[in-house]
Amino acid sequence: MKPEPPPTGQTRPPDPSEQEPMLYCPCCDARLAELKCKLICRRCGYYMSCADYY
Repeated sequence: MKPEPPPTGQTRPPDPSEQEPMLYCPCCDARLAELKCKLICRRCGYYMSCADYY
């Protein structure tokens, strides 16, 4: 049997939020800004410090 070719028209570029979900705000999905040891959402004010990773 021959292998089937990949379906056409169904490829899409990877969504950055799927690769690095921690860089996006869990409240409003905006990209978080990095400021020293914090990630801050400039849209809604959410923040996460480096201590929250552990």
